Amino acid sequence: GATAIVLWRGSIASDGHPPRSDLDPEAITSRQRATCSVALVPNAIVLTLASFDWLMSLQPAWFSTMFGVYCFAGSILAACALLTILAARAQTTLLNAYISEHHFHVLGRLMLTFVIFWTYCAYFQGFLIAIADKPAEVSFYLRRTHHGWSWLTQLLLFGHFALPFALLLPRATKFDPRYMSAVAVWLLLMHFADMYWLVVPSHAAFGGVGPWLALAALAFVAGPSLAFVTSLHGARPVVATGDAWLPRGIRYRSGT
Repeated sequence: GATAIVLWRGSIASDGHPPRSDLDPEAITSRQRATCSVALVPNAIVLTLASFDWLMSLQPAWFSTMFGVYCFAGSILAACALLTILAARAQTTLLNAYISEHHFHVLGRLMLTFVIFWTYCAYFQGFLIAIADKPAEVSFYLRRTHHGWSWLTQLLLFGHFALPFALLLPRATKFDPRYMSAVAVWLLLMHFADMYWLVVPSHAAFGGVGPWLALAALAFVAGPSLAFVTSLHGARPVVATGDAWLPRGIRYRSGT
């Protein structure tokens, strides 16, 4: 959140709000790039600790050193999917002059990358636990492959990896905004299913906590967050027209 506020203020400053005579958009853009690089480490630590405290602690005897990376991979994939949906919507309304099919191609490549990375984390976490075969570690998977949860595990294997991998692998289809938006919606649904799979089997048998309650919890968090972001933005332009790299971003073309 703090990183987002810093980047947002820099973007507003590059647009000249408030007006300044000594404005240097190139310097502001360079500072923002440096901020992103520096913020990667504390953000990774915070995400790892949050995944341990909020998710892994639901089964106190279970642990995994890859769990933080697993949650990171799923979160970045969901963020790329949401960005793809918003970009497809914006292209048909306000930002047609700024967003091209090449931007969707690079978003598709990012989603494909993190689909593979999430699968890598999920597979090797289970693989290493299966090799060790310790009761405290295996209990995590036993709860998710028995008592009616095996269908959700199989859904994640197919829907979070096999299907999106096949859909995102062809190059030509990644240039189609509507196609990419549909794949992104599916990936968001699978991310929700993944979070549900991580949380609910830890403390309830199948049917103990329905998906509607999970959706209500999501709305409780997402609603105020969206309201806060909207209130910050106000009547300011949607496009950061003062960004020094905006012209290069508009002219971006994917390589062969």
